[in-house]
Amino acid sequence: MYEIVETRHETKYDPESRVEVDLQSILNRPSKDLDMFIDFLSKESPDILPELIDRLTDRLSEFEDTSVEDVPFEYTPKNISTYPEVFRRLRSVSLFLLKYGDSIQSAKDGKISVRYWDFISSNLIPTYLLAETLVAIGPRDKALELYKRYVDHRTRLTSKLDESITCVEDFYKESTSTDSATHTGTGFLTRNGVIGSKTTRCMWFEILREFGDPELGYAVACHYDFLAAKYIGKNFRLTRTRTLMQGDEICDFCWHDISIDKEMKHPPEEFWQELDK
Repeated sequence: MYEIVETRHETKYDPESRVEVDLQSILNRPSKDLDMFIDFLSKESPDILPELIDRLTDRLSEFEDTSVEDVPFEYTPKNISTYPEVFRRLRSVSLFLLKYGDSIQSAKDGKISVRYWDFISSNLIPTYLLAETLVAIGPRDKALELYKRYVDHRTRLTSKLDESITCVEDFYKESTSTDSATHTGTGFLTRNGVIGSKTTRCMWFEILREFGDPELGYAVACHYDFLAAKYIGKNFRLTRTRTLMQGDEICDFCWHDISIDKEMKHPPEEFWQELDK
């Protein structure tokens, strides 16, 4: 049932690897996320919004402040006039995590060269702090579920179906077209409409591991994957039983084309053990 057509090994994991990025797109992401979350919370749980903003502002203040006077703000959050300080702090923390002061000399045509680790941290950690603040208000279980509902809401608002990917072969070709500096593992393609990945290192996990809350890290970095799979291709669905974020040895991703693989049976443990042999 899981006859493998092709495998590919990702071995280029390197936090020090550099990438050229658009500065404004990096600055926009955390602010847009906070903007959407404020709108979401205003409808779903408006009573806790003032406390969340106050706590988040204090949490962001624990990071070193970075002057942003010389970086024009291309995206203006709709809620910035109501909560100016938290947006200022969020932007400052994002620049600090990006190590903007060390990278500004490489700026050219609005782009800068940064480490992959700093690139991901500048967006991921502010998002994590937002979720962390919500959970601190509690109750924890309800706060986690509320945050996951927000992630689904955000995914629906910001995702668009990729019309160029019509089958798992297309997705496999695209996902293996370049070496990844952010993951280590083995990707595979089967004959029955499945593409998968046995991931053994993940930069998102290694960044958030330092915060010591795997359950919250999963909600921030991994919960998104299931709904996002439907935007890769209209017939795509994801199964996964293990993640590094939750303390497992691997992430066992399987994207199924349900027009072919209607049963969506996740491969058994023996399959994953034999994959690299």
